[in-house]
Amino acid sequence: MARKKYLDGLRGLAALGVVAFHSSSFFSAATWTETFGDVPNLVLSRFINGNFMVCIFFLLSGYVLTIPRAANPAIPSGYWGELIICRYFRLTPVALVSVILLYILWGGIGIPNASMTDYGPGFAWMKNEYMFTPTLYDAAYNGIIGIYTGNFKYDLVLWTLRVELIGSVLLFCMFALFPKIKSFIISSSILSIIIVFLHYGGYLKYGIYICLFFIGALVHLTSLTIKQPRVNIFFLLALWLASISIYTPEGKWIAHTFSISSSQMDAIVHSIGAILLLLTVLSSKRFQKILCIKPILWLGKISFSVYAIHSVIIFTIALHIFILLMPLYQIRMAGLITYLFIFVASLILAEICRYSLTAFRKMVFPLAD
Repeated sequence: MARKKYLDGLRGLAALGVVAFHSSSFFSAATWTETFGDVPNLVLSRFINGNFMVCIFFLLSGYVLTIPRAANPAIPSGYWGELIICRYFRLTPVALVSVILLYILWGGIGIPNASMTDYGPGFAWMKNEYMFTPTLYDAAYNGIIGIYTGNFKYDLVLWTLRVELIGSVLLFCMFALFPKIKSFIISSSILSIIIVFLHYGGYLKYGIYICLFFIGALVHLTSLTIKQPRVNIFFLLALWLASISIYTPEGKWIAHTFSISSSQMDAIVHSIGAILLLLTVLSSKRFQKILCIKPILWLGKISFSVYAIHSVIIFTIALHIFILLMPLYQIRMAGLITYLFIFVASLILAEICRYSLTAFRKMVFPLAD
């Protein structure tokens, strides 16, 4: 079964959305917070939400990782064990590059996060980050093992890789244990319900996100789509759910009514939105054609690298640029210029990283692809 290229395009746009969200949080919303309070965050979340984009990542992973199973139901159980190893070597090199890059930049130009508090309360949270002394060994250990045990001190966005590995391992194990589609659907549904209860009981922090792997697999195996007249409705519903956050009236109402935390509310609402968006894309030739435009497909190729590296750029080079621009421009103009720099630098470094690691992986770990 051929890989559906438009899904790579969707992943690319999601990665770009995460960069836009984090960059806007730092250098747009944060610079307006002192004057307008939570209003900038409300406006930002209405247009773009990083957590929603991450839900798309997890859902797509479940869908795409099911391709071998959908193509060949008679795959031997041992094959899934090999894929677990390959999955680790697929995820880890990019993570290792990002933490080593941060270590190098930290040692070379430093991380001026503490001084950012001088530019407004929107940056106050930064002063508590990177309050440790980095070493090359510690950075390498963090990129190879630490991120999978819950330590994301070098690159804050790498928490998703832990979810990616756990979700992938559970999915492959379920395929090995339940080779028949019907038994897989029943067992994975039961497991997902258990995971949801553990999540809301406070025993499994990323439970909802892990369930997205099984939902993505179920959508693939059942070839689930929606009828054409409903595509636009599903798309609008997905956009609306994507715009909900703890800053919006709907988000506050949901969290209060169901007595859940803001992170739990984000997880469930954005997961539903991501599912609706995937069904929209799978059911619409128009959306598929748009997502297959060459620049968007290129974003799909570098999506993983863009996601892993952009946070490193923000906390190192971008902060220095922002501070250097402050004497020359007003804070919002300095923020806008820095915002644009983050985009350009992330895309360039991500392409270099992707090209280098692809060549290395094909040479050393050919099965990982």
